[in-house]
Amino acid sequence: MTDDEIAAKLSKIGKGVALAEAETTPDKKDLQEEEDLERQKKLAHVKNEWMLIGLREKYGENIINFLWTYFVFAMAVLIFHAYHVGGFNLPESVLTAIVGATAVSVLGVVGTVAAGLFKPPLPPKD
Repeated sequence: MTDDEIAAKLSKIGKGVALAEAETTPDKKDLQEEEDLERQKKLAHVKNEWMLIGLREKYGENIINFLWTYFVFAMAVLIFHAYHVGGFNLPESVLTAIVGATAVSVLGVVGTVAAGLFKPPLPPKD
């Protein structure tokens, strides 16, 4: 191999190295793709938050409706018992169970569900 041939091959190798090094630095297209990806991640996070807000509203309303329904039922039973409407009379253990179940539903079930629904949102993942 002559010196000219070796120099030509080394020149080609040098050009290839420079080209490879140039490709490792991001160009405008790469930067735009990264910006688009970040924008899509943020948009997905916002959509997720809006979906969670909708679910919280729905289940929050369901909790309130459950509480009112159970409260009305328990009060009706207690009033029927207190005034002996139509001969309505319940043993003391049944009344205790109704009052206790009311307290448990309000403090336990509703508290647990509400705490799970209304916890702070998770930060977006990078």
